[in-house]
Amino acid sequence: MNSTHILKESGQTTTTLWFNNMCLTLPVDDVIDKLSALEQYALSCYNVTASHKVAVQSLTTIEEVNNYDITADYPSKIDLS
Repeated sequence: MNSTHILKESGQTTTTLWFNNMCLTLPVDDVIDKLSALEQYALSCYNVTASHKVAVQSLTTIEEVNNYDITADYPSKIDLS
């Protein structure tokens, strides 16, 4: 994200991203938008995981552990297409 902002500030309008052996040249603004969305999604997931860790540490019986839903409250998967 930082390098993309630097490119934008220097007047660049496109940037290059690599995925495996594929090189993509994309508009800087599009990349910033997608990276921002990804970072927000990652932060939301992290917060849910952290709350699950706290909740799991307070469980005291096997029944509580078996009934705990570790998949609850996560945001819907992000669509970056």
